[in-house]
Amino acid sequence: MVRTKVTLLGRRQRFARRTLLILVLLATPLIIRALAQPPQPGNAAPALQQCASISRPEQLDYPVDTNHYRIVNPFGRPNVRYGGRIHVGDDWSRTDGLAQGEPVRAFAPGRVTYADPTGWGRDKGVVILEHRFASGGTFYSVYGHIDETEAIDFPARGTCVDTGDVIGVIGDPRPAPHLHFEIRDFDPLEPGPGYWDIEPTVEGWFPPREFITNWRSWLHPAYRWHYEFATLARATVLPFMRDDGAVILVDDHFLEAYAGDGELVWQYRMADSVDPVGMMPLDDDVLLMGVADGRVLYWDQYGGLVDQWETGLSAIVQGPYVLPEAILLVDDAATLHIFSHGQSRIATLDSVGPIHQAAMTPQLTAFLTSAGQVYLLDTQGSLIDSFTVDEPAAIAASPDGGVFLYTASSLAYISPDNAREAVFDAVELAGGESAMIVDGANSQIMVWGGDRQQLTAITLTGALAWQTQLALPSHQGLHGVVMNLVDRCTLVLAAENGYVIMLDPRTGHIKGQLRLWGEPGDGLWLGYGVRDGLLYIRIAHQLVAYDLGKTWGCTS
Repeated sequence: MVRTKVTLLGRRQRFARRTLLILVLLATPLIIRALAQPPQPGNAAPALQQCASISRPEQLDYPVDTNHYRIVNPFGRPNVRYGGRIHVGDDWSRTDGLAQGEPVRAFAPGRVTYADPTGWGRDKGVVILEHRFASGGTFYSVYGHIDETEAIDFPARGTCVDTGDVIGVIGDPRPAPHLHFEIRDFDPLEPGPGYWDIEPTVEGWFPPREFITNWRSWLHPAYRWHYEFATLARATVLPFMRDDGAVILVDDHFLEAYAGDGELVWQYRMADSVDPVGMMPLDDDVLLMGVADGRVLYWDQYGGLVDQWETGLSAIVQGPYVLPEAILLVDDAATLHIFSHGQSRIATLDSVGPIHQAAMTPQLTAFLTSAGQVYLLDTQGSLIDSFTVDEPAAIAASPDGGVFLYTASSLAYISPDNAREAVFDAVELAGGESAMIVDGANSQIMVWGGDRQQLTAITLTGALAWQTQLALPSHQGLHGVVMNLVDRCTLVLAAENGYVIMLDPRTGHIKGQLRLWGEPGDGLWLGYGVRDGLLYIRIAHQLVAYDLGKTWGCTS
């Protein structure tokens, strides 16, 4: 009896062992495949929906109402609280009350890849959205320090959202309620650190306001191509447009030429010792470049270094300015040095100061300094006259060889022989930061007065042609204004803080506008390709080309 029981128990044990062995053998391939796969994140998205791509500028907006919010901690700012680490997003907070509980919206259509009310622990939740552009490229927007409410849940992972959809509300993190908003091109499944040890743009983060502003302009129907500069420094050397429409520019230590279709024509790697400060053509073939160490380089406009000139100056901070018979350079002691085209010294002018504007004609050159000094020079660089204006001013070249001088109290014409006459005094002109351009085709002068955001056209005989008041946001004005008359019916007015406005110079009627990212002091240049009708804008860290002819150009 006992033996039988033992035998039966042994059989049961052997059967159990065989069954277990079979199950292990059957499961082994599955186990091996599972071990070969990387661990899946706990926040992995479920089956993904097909979400809308971005193809139009109106699909991009801000996650909060910018009329009632302000930036309290911008992208790129080091923070002592975090050991000097650099902020990788923009922090938005209300200007007129507490932000807690206020809605946060998707800045563009996309797919939810992460949504966790405790994503940043004590500092509240995080939502991440994936965005795809129809033209190519995938980016992720991150919304931090946000909460759910009884009425508002975070959107489910894997689902689609549209521009303006509420994805949460502002929570109560440290130190006060605000939204942390960032844009990056990596990591859709992790909230991220909020701060980084080195420059965030190197690691794949983008300044959010710059990203939104520029992408809106790149999605405009008139957009053709853009070039992003490698260096983030201020544009000290503005581009130059060759007669055939190619654009020559300096980026870091490269001198490059680009055709109207955006293709690189040629590129020259300059020596590390070359620190350019200015560039201007000497003639149709040769381009002069001023270098900070006192040299002037001669470049073939079609590629290649031709020669260099040791000027004897210890430094150059502005120039060269090329007159019909002279070359002008400003040194670090604010002295203007005048040389002949043959490199012989002609004269010097002390205490000139930084040159703010230049108006150059075949007979007369006028310089306006940042201190309000005006210098008049003849074709050989000899000083004709100098005087000081006590209010913001602007100068512009006249088709007959003279120059116009504009202030809020007067508009005067200065002839090549230094005769002066008032052009217009019938009404009070707008003052403040000023700009001016002469329209020979329509026989008028157009002046910009920043204190009223007003553009005024005056005929060459002194009559008021028209006035246009620009409707800008109450908290915005135009700074660092540059104007370019690209054809008989298109005036382009642009500002360093990113506004670009197209007007009809015959009527002052606004035909359209753009907004690019820019800040006062970054530098601004406008160019126009007569052959292909392209408008070029060099602002902040980019050069952008738009088809002006088909969009805002002449229609009659």
